[in-house]
Amino acid sequence: MRSIIKEVYYSTELKRLGIIFKESNLKLEFDVDLKQVRPLNKWHKEEEIAKEPKIRRNLALAYQIQRLIEKNEIPNLKQAAEWLNMSQVRLNQIMNILLLSPAIQEEIICSQNKRIAAIPEYKLRDIINEPDWQKQVQMWRKLLA
Repeated sequence: MRSIIKEVYYSTELKRLGIIFKESNLKLEFDVDLKQVRPLNKWHKEEEIAKEPKIRRNLALAYQIQRLIEKNEIPNLKQAAEWLNMSQVRLNQIMNILLLSPAIQEEIICSQNKRIAAIPEYKLRDIINEPDWQKQVQMWRKLLA
């Protein structure tokens, strides 16, 4: 096709498709009403994200907010809460997920364990309040059992 066609164009106002051939400079025009079509194989990001466990999404959100605060792109959690249209208390609960031991965070992010999706966030609060990471891991194992 590229060896014989010089140019293809479309006028949305006139709804005309034009083709100009290379060698002869022959120009053909067609009346065509093209509609924008969504590709069938389009990735539906929102649907894929919604399939992720809630605690995984909240952990990712907490890291994103922390990074924005460190870069001074958000002045504080109060501003982030306003932008996200959530209460400051709720955002603090989400940010507290960062207090989980790195081993637990890694499991939340990487594990394919179906039980993680079934854990409500409020059940993490006792674990989050435990300062000893080894004890946190023990509590986490109990929760998953």
